[in-house]
Amino acid sequence: MDTTSISRLPASTASVRTSTRAGFFSFGLFLSAWAPLAPLAKLRLHLPDSQFGFALLCFGLGCLIAMPIGTALAARFGCKKVILSAGPVVCVCLYLLATTGSAAVLAISLFVFGLGLGVTESAMNLQSAVVQRMHTEPLMSGFHAWFSIGCIAGATGVSGLLSSGLNAEIAVACITAILAFIWFYHGRNFLPATGEGSRFSLVLPKGRVLWIGVLCFISFLAEGAMLDWSGVFLATAKGFDPSRAGYGYACFALAMTAGRLSGDFLSRALLPRRLLWAGALLAALGITSLVAADHWVVLMLSFAFVGFGLANIVPSLFLVVARQHVMPISVAMPVVATIGYAGMLTGPAVLGNIAEHASLQAAFLTIIAMLFVIVATAKIAD
Repeated sequence: MDTTSISRLPASTASVRTSTRAGFFSFGLFLSAWAPLAPLAKLRLHLPDSQFGFALLCFGLGCLIAMPIGTALAARFGCKKVILSAGPVVCVCLYLLATTGSAAVLAISLFVFGLGLGVTESAMNLQSAVVQRMHTEPLMSGFHAWFSIGCIAGATGVSGLLSSGLNAEIAVACITAILAFIWFYHGRNFLPATGEGSRFSLVLPKGRVLWIGVLCFISFLAEGAMLDWSGVFLATAKGFDPSRAGYGYACFALAMTAGRLSGDFLSRALLPRRLLWAGALLAALGITSLVAADHWVVLMLSFAFVGFGLANIVPSLFLVVARQHVMPISVAMPVVATIGYAGMLTGPAVLGNIAEHASLQAAFLTIIAMLFVIVATAKIAD
């Protein structure tokens, strides 16, 4: 799918931009809605950590398998049909995750849930790349900002509904109603089929595109480390009360959202290469401060620095993918996205092994070293 093959858009470019933001918001809403339901499922099924970890692995595998498939389907049939078809499947899976009393059903539902979200994510990434190529000004950070806003809305919304005394079924029903409204109102402006899918094929990525995927892997690995290890780090290495250890990730997430909301402006002002360089350096300095500092104010600010630094690395790299002509977008985007998300899914486990054999501080120092790879090769965005 390329802008050269788009002979007619379903609406004005402004409407297409708005629908793309709505699609990223809905994806974030769906993804984060599972987070408050996860501990309830573990307690309801009385699962040990190992079995629950296997179930979560099924979710990750579903996402990774679905990404190249989802892009192929979107290139062949259009982003609109893929996103709107995957939506009901994900809603059913979310309901099963909130109600099932079977560990097997939980694992299968998580796998299908991952498939649905992976297909949706890949279609949204492809749509955002096509829309970006239709414009000269940067748009990627703004699109991804709405994903972050959706994540905050989903996690806080479901948590609020559950803490107010409503059961999980009602919480899922509320999320489904919001998503149905988004799809009904904005779905008509998702991109239709253009015929580019007939030329879609899975091929090995070429040099520049492959390296962009590696840099995405590093950035997503750092994001996954903050998600999975920030609370453990504060509780074990810094002596925080476990009930307050989540504040670190909250600062990280809020700063990342703020960074992405300002990312398109920063990309115009600094250019993607400088934004990559500055973001990776700021994130590395933030993690260094996390390892060295002990005062809670400094630690919270450090998490914010990491979040703001990482915020626009992946959107900037996706912007480069959208503008490159080495490979078609419908081939390059799933390659980069799949390599990148593999970092978020597998990276925290690798860091856990480093922490077990050395220390969690050593694992964080490993992330710093990897971020300097982005600093050293930021010129790839030129």
